[in-house]
Amino acid sequence: MTVSRHPHHGQSWRPRTTCLAVLFGGLTPTVTHALEGNRVFPGTLAIDDPAIGDSVNLPTISLLNTAPDGTRDNVYGFSFSRRLTDSIEIGVDTGAIQQFAPNEPRHTGFDTTSLTLKAQVYEDDPHETLVAASLVWGIGHSGSHAVDADGPSTLEPGFAFGQGLGDLPDSLKWLRPVAITGGASLEFPLQRSSTTYLSDPQDGSPELFSTKNDTMLHWGFSI
Repeated sequence: MTVSRHPHHGQSWRPRTTCLAVLFGGLTPTVTHALEGNRVFPGTLAIDDPAIGDSVNLPTISLLNTAPDGTRDNVYGFSFSRRLTDSIEIGVDTGAIQQFAPNEPRHTGFDTTSLTLKAQVYEDDPHETLVAASLVWGIGHSGSHAVDADGPSTLEPGFAFGQGLGDLPDSLKWLRPVAITGGASLEFPLQRSSTTYLSDPQDGSPELFSTKNDTMLHWGFSI
């Protein structure tokens, strides 16, 4: 089970509604990714796993319903991470977006590109515990204006954790197969507001609009 809140790209923010993951290739270390003690902690499309390692996902496909009128986004993501030390990794995340809206032509463009620095800050094999901290830089205006992915630069500190229940006493042994993977982050825009030109619906003339850039909380967990 996965629960999450996820931003729409650009300046509007809505919950993720439908997700589909397709992985065509992978680069992994010699041990199972996110392994702690006798426990494996999986990552999801909503949250990263708390382990440090080498990996590539190509592509991850997210299907997002973004408005009640049937507007939707198809997001084709690509991510790559490289371990620098046993406890530190760097990564890059980018992709492309297709937007579909009723009675409008399809819009296609690049998604925002982000860079990640991630560190493993705590691990405990006997208690099946793993914790990592991360800092993500969303590169401003690296995405396409056509798909609302050209927002300002952002900084996003966060953490991810995995906790297994394999060390519970015999009286609770029925819970031992359970594990929880989760994470949370705060995304801070480095620019208080953004301006853009939109066409006037009456005569088509360009008009300048200003939109406030809000701080966003992202969170999710899986059981």
